[in-house]
Amino acid sequence: MTGRFQIIRPDKKSRTLWRSRQRSLYILVDKPFSGGLDPGGILVLKRVLQRLANDRQVTVLMRTLVPELVVELSHRVAIINHGELVAFEKVDGLR
Repeated sequence: MTGRFQIIRPDKKSRTLWRSRQRSLYILVDKPFSGGLDPGGILVLKRVLQRLANDRQVTVLMRTLVPELVVELSHRVAIINHGELVAFEKVDGLR
C-alpha cells in the first residue's frame, strides 16, 4: 500500500511553517479512493484516515470528487473553487 503514496519534501518556506505548527500534524491526500482500490482496500483506507483524525489528532486534508465520502469521513468541509475558499463549515451546515 505504501507504493500508492507520494512523499513530497518541503521547501524552506514549508519547513518554517512546519516548525511553527509542530504540535499540529497534517496529512494531505489527493483523491485517495479513485485509484482502483477493491472494497476491502477502501474500508481499510477509511479506517486509517479515521484513526489518524480521531486517535492521533491529525488533520486530514482530502481532495475527493465523491460526496458520500465527505459526509462519512469529515467533521468539517472546505470547498475551494478555482483557488478561492467558498465555504468552510461542519458537514451538517452544508446540507
